[in-house]
Amino acid sequence: MRAAAGLGPAAPDDAAVVHDDAADIGIGGSAPARPFAQEVGQEPGRLRIAWSSQTSAGEEIHPDCVAALDDAAKLCASLGHDVEEASLDFPVDVLGAFVTLYGAGLAATIEHWERVVGHQLDEAKLDPLARKIRDIGKKNDSGRVFAAIAQMEQAARGVAAFLGRYDVFMTPTLGEPPVALGTLDAREENPFAALLRAGTFAPFTIPANVTG
Repeated sequence: MRAAAGLGPAAPDDAAVVHDDAADIGIGGSAPARPFAQEVGQEPGRLRIAWSSQTSAGEEIHPDCVAALDDAAKLCASLGHDVEEASLDFPVDVLGAFVTLYGAGLAATIEHWERVVGHQLDEAKLDPLARKIRDIGKKNDSGRVFAAIAQMEQAARGVAAFLGRYDVFMTPTLGEPPVALGTLDAREENPFAALLRAGTFAPFTIPANVTG
């Protein structure tokens, strides 16, 4: 899915084909009753829908975002679906492992393209947060990287077990209304502040980002 996502928004049938390919090679849990591509356009029937406005780290969510989720949950219930509130228990300490792998991947990517173009990257053109995470990646040894992979895989199994009980898991899209331009820009004096601010702005994406 990471490779497909890099090409732009995926249509439902495109995403279904990717999921079918993943199932063929044993990725993504148990095999579906029929190919995902055949699910596109079918009546969903009565869905098991869970909803939650609780974040992994307990951030306070703007009332407008909570109200939008409540409206969606009530609409789904009125359409005959089984709707219940259920929180995903996601370990926030796995974010350290995420940064470890983020740094390793970023460092490897930069080194690769330096070889391709034949010269080193102009550090002044590198985003402060990207530079900081790249530096972390260069300092970590292979043992720490493999430990981070194991920690993230364990978290992913917990998420998969939770999602396996439902057909749909609904959360607010964001933790607050859109912020002003520049709010999420990384600053030289404290690059990680931008990452932390992004986490409060879009806290519900964290489990998906970590588990893939």
